[in-house]
Amino acid sequence: MNVAARLRTYPQLGRVSNLPTIVTQAAAAIVVAGVAVDAADAVLVGSGLAAAYVAGMFLNDGFDREIDARVRPDRPIPAGLIDVREVFAAGGALLAFGTALLVAVAIGRGHLPQGLAGALALAASIVVYDAWHKGNPIAPVLMGLCRALVYVAVALVLAGGVPAFAAAAALAMLAYVSGLSEVARSTRAPWHGVLALFAAPVVLAAASLHAPVPIAGVVLACVLAGVVAVATRRSRSGASEPATVLLLAGLSLVDATLLAAYDHLVLATLAVVAMPLTRKLQRFVRGT
Repeated sequence: MNVAARLRTYPQLGRVSNLPTIVTQAAAAIVVAGVAVDAADAVLVGSGLAAAYVAGMFLNDGFDREIDARVRPDRPIPAGLIDVREVFAAGGALLAFGTALLVAVAIGRGHLPQGLAGALALAASIVVYDAWHKGNPIAPVLMGLCRALVYVAVALVLAGGVPAFAAAAALAMLAYVSGLSEVARSTRAPWHGVLALFAAPVVLAAASLHAPVPIAGVVLACVLAGVVAVATRRSRSGASEPATVLLLAGLSLVDATLLAAYDHLVLATLAVVAMPLTRKLQRFVRGT
């Protein structure tokens, strides 16, 4: 495959339209780690997380190639746009690169054992989910772990430990992404349970372990609740994919509520802007 073909195919494989949500989660994870971070380390952490995310998307298509051939024949592998061996090689290389960047930051901060453990746990969660999510009843939880462990891994890399608010943020993200995954899997989801999962980040913003939540955090929590309500209505009417991509974009709002809880209003504002940016990008590259 020539360079021009790769430039068209790789963004589809990597679902790069969702990368703004990785940037906002990197920012939130750095903030809730509770330590001072210079620009260089912030860029390395963000780049490592972005590489790990894209790697996970590549590996997802690699493992799902037979199912995609039946239900999503337009995906790059069944469409014959790329060889599965190249997909696995690129995905594995990106995951190794992302892990190495996180470990490099941990070494620079004197937290090699903790940072290595966090980075490897994140990488392992990505591989386990990609390889074992089809037909797996706990797949929503596995998907949630991939996002939840971002907060844990970054805290271990930067601080050598996991502060209480970072742990709470991880649990809230685990709940939200589990609900998102349940919506993507079925329009007949147990809605009372799913809505309870989506409520977790809203509750976290309203009962912050860090400090009394400023008004911005409350407002953002309400906006997030509204996004969930719209997505719920769409999914229950049978529009599962539109609901899923909206909830994916809403990941940035989860991070915005966390950033607002720490009074980082500029970063929170940028995280809010990331949501419509993600929705715009999803018009060009499918988010699922």
